[in-house]
Amino acid sequence: QLFVLNAITYLPVAVVSFLVAREAMPIGADEEAVRRLVILVAGLLVVMTLWSLVSMVTLHHAVADAYQTGRCDWRESLRRSLPRLPVFVGAMAVAGAVGAAAGLVAVLVASTGITALAVVAVLALVLLAIFGMALLNFTAPIVAREDVGVVDALRRSWELTRNRMLPIIGLILVTGLIVGLMQRMVGAAIEGGFSASVTDPQDMLLGVFASVIVPTLLFT
Repeated sequence: QLFVLNAITYLPVAVVSFLVAREAMPIGADEEAVRRLVILVAGLLVVMTLWSLVSMVTLHHAVADAYQTGRCDWRESLRRSLPRLPVFVGAMAVAGAVGAAAGLVAVLVASTGITALAVVAVLALVLLAIFGMALLNFTAPIVAREDVGVVDALRRSWELTRNRMLPIIGLILVTGLIVGLMQRMVGAAIEGGFSASVTDPQDMLLGVFASVIVPTLLFT
């Protein structure tokens, strides 16, 4: 049921985005064609990422519904989740702003040329990124199920994660490794894949599409 729900909420937008991008694909290897290709692929990934947020919140609502009631209705989950999406995007924006600030600090520290400080800054940034992922993993179901705002959602997420941080981080690392391997396998299975030259951009676009879509569906 969850696999079907993910496919229903995520796959149509992804397919439409791919078809639009394929029709608008630039031809050639000149500088202008390369620039258009980069913009096109970036735009495609942005649209798919934004819609994956819709799918994510909907899935979390469905998981909670199935856990609490034994039912899993994608129509009800989608109807209940869409109005909550701005709160989830707001929570992600706050987390992203904190991460960007931390990244800027890490870059400034690394630019001092002191190796020890640079290593510490990079490690701290990695730990902060993992911590942020753990926090947001709990924020999505909170937003989907509880009538709270951005700040309260993040506060509630912290309450749920602070005593379980190590197993949550371990789970994120393991599942991230699985998804990474899946992406590599799918990309390698598509002729050309990410390594396709810009002279054959449709192969490259197909590789990007398959390497994002298939792991996303299976990872659910």
